[in-house]
Amino acid sequence: MTNEPPKGLKMNLVRSYLADPICDSEFFTSCKQPAAFKKLLFGLCFFHATVQERRQFGPLGWNIPYEFNETDLRISVQQLHMFLNQYEELPIDAVSYLTGECNYGGRVTDGHDRRVIIGILENYYNHSIVNDNDYKFSDSGKYFAPKDGEYDSYLEYIKSLPILAKPEVFNMHANADITKDQKETNMLFDSILLTEGTGGGGGSGDKDEMLEEVSAGIIAKLPKSFDTEAALRKYPTAYKQSMNTVLVQEMAGLMSSWIASERLSLTYRRRLRVWWSCPRSWRKYRQLSLTARYPNSGWATLTRPSNRWDHTSTI
Repeated sequence: MTNEPPKGLKMNLVRSYLADPICDSEFFTSCKQPAAFKKLLFGLCFFHATVQERRQFGPLGWNIPYEFNETDLRISVQQLHMFLNQYEELPIDAVSYLTGECNYGGRVTDGHDRRVIIGILENYYNHSIVNDNDYKFSDSGKYFAPKDGEYDSYLEYIKSLPILAKPEVFNMHANADITKDQKETNMLFDSILLTEGTGGGGGSGDKDEMLEEVSAGIIAKLPKSFDTEAALRKYPTAYKQSMNTVLVQEMAGLMSSWIASERLSLTYRRRLRVWWSCPRSWRKYRQLSLTARYPNSGWATLTRPSNRWDHTSTI
């Protein structure tokens, strides 16, 4: 069994405050510096939610997706409580080092990610969060550490936060949501496609017909070959016309891609007819074709990065 963190910044904060030891009223009120402890505690929980939610943004969040968990938060909370009880002044440097370099930073292996996590922690572990009541976590002003109050007041504030946190909470551009949404959409559809059958049974005939149509459609869509010799006669290589050379070279490159695509399609079509005796890699091709996906090792390697070329134009 796995214990996955809840999705969303808001629900992550709720879970942190409902978990031990924060939910323990005796622990929550037993610190010798109650106001500072509650402020820094909220900042720590917000930091914990932030580093977990940044994984949703892929490489924009972390170069490597780290598995931060509740143990990291629990140890950091206990250390914060202990240090505030032992020192009269705020030991910001000490708790920042333990939290950023040891507890959470101990999981970070990438040098750039280590710098990022230390920078994120500085937004929530500082003197301003304790001394400045107007200190905000984001430019929108919606996220901040509430004033000193009872345990329930913090839960009520958390429940008043937006369900969907914008990228500005994570110090990202608004376009970062595009990457996150694309990742979630791909994961959703990949999960749906996993429920598709892999063959066998009475419906195999319909699938074979569908595969025949797919392979035949690919061959039918391939354009006719260019007459490079006619193009070379009409646009000969000249000192003042360097684009002529580029034109003929591009035509030759497109033709080689089309010929390779046609050969691959014909091979693919023949092997699909006897897919049960094909290697495992070709059986994967069959399943991908049934779900309108194509393997990267096949046609995708033959495609060009630009689709602006209009093959219907004449020379």
